[in-house]
Amino acid sequence: MIFIFRKISYELGRAFGRFFNIKVSLKYLLILVLVFAVAAAAVSSAVIIRDIGGTKNYSDAKQYIEIRDIVADNYIDEVDEEELLGYAASAIISGLGDKWSYYMSEDEYNNFLLSSSNEYASLGMQIMQTKNGEFQVTGVNSGSAAALGGLSAGSIIDGVDGQRVKNMSLDEVRTLIRSKMNTVFTLNLKDGTDVEVDCKALYISPVTYEIAKTGAGYVKISSFEAGGGSDAVSAIEDLVNQGIKELCIDVRDNPGGLMNELETILDYLLPSGDLFVSIDKYGKEEIVRSDNLSISMKMTVLTNANTFGAAELFAAALQEYNWADVIGEATTGNTRQQETIQLEDGSAVRLSTHKYLTPLRVDLSSSGGVIPDQVVYQTSDPALADDQLDAALKSMSYGA
Repeated sequence: MIFIFRKISYELGRAFGRFFNIKVSLKYLLILVLVFAVAAAAVSSAVIIRDIGGTKNYSDAKQYIEIRDIVADNYIDEVDEEELLGYAASAIISGLGDKWSYYMSEDEYNNFLLSSSNEYASLGMQIMQTKNGEFQVTGVNSGSAAALGGLSAGSIIDGVDGQRVKNMSLDEVRTLIRSKMNTVFTLNLKDGTDVEVDCKALYISPVTYEIAKTGAGYVKISSFEAGGGSDAVSAIEDLVNQGIKELCIDVRDNPGGLMNELETILDYLLPSGDLFVSIDKYGKEEIVRSDNLSISMKMTVLTNANTFGAAELFAAALQEYNWADVIGEATTGNTRQQETIQLEDGSAVRLSTHKYLTPLRVDLSSSGGVIPDQVVYQTSDPALADDQLDAALKSMSYGA
């Protein structure tokens, strides 16, 4: 074997020497080959480490592979390596301790996209983000507002009312479109055409109101989706014009929604000051403030365990300004903004990327939600009696 190796090396040396017209001994040729091999290995390792994100990430990846190989070689049952990878990815996200962040397999992510497209039921369209970052219409319901406007499947959305969507995430584009759901708006397409979509005829307000049996105004805000804030302002103004002196605002079972709608109603109700604060992972703050105009009267806010997001911030702001008593149950404690990020293999992570704080800089996601001033549980059949509403109306009654 050694003889064969020496023979091959000798012939390589002769060929190398003839090519460069120099004589190279076997010893120096072996040294040269070794140097080249080490250099190639070093370059390859450097490229791998660079591509994987540095030495620390390279070590982490090696550890994962080592554990995976140990399991594959030693675990008594059959091992599905793809499942192991999914479990590992899920464990990374769950290890954050944030119940609003989670990992989705490719199938789970596709189901997530299908369910989230229901947000556009009244609009009648579904969109997805392509691999090159464009936003493609994947379906248009017959007879819907989108179809009547001339939108068709396959169209690429380039802007909404002239606002370019390039470099936006899918969640950001969905939010932008959601904010237009009670209006007539324009979708700007990549081919240069514009599609006017009229959602006004299909719009159902998330706000209802009436004068309660005690003479107080009662406003129910079912969500802070498009129109939630502005319609609440209109409802309160109508009640004020009818002479109410007390106001109960009900955000029970409110799943939250758009922050601009929250800003609209809080700005209308509260005096000059901070309304809420948005903070990104780098600590950058964006503070939303109110002007000096406000509505001052006896107020209560109704909450329960299904009061989410923007609705929680609504109750917290009124409570912290001593503008209203919160009555009912503690809220959910989800005042973080999530973003869905798709991975190369088709799976995705749903990750909290921003958090919202109350005017006094309270993180409701960490503190466990809004704690009512008066805890009242619904013990009766809601169809027969609303214990929480009755308590709120009683607390505002003259002489109470």
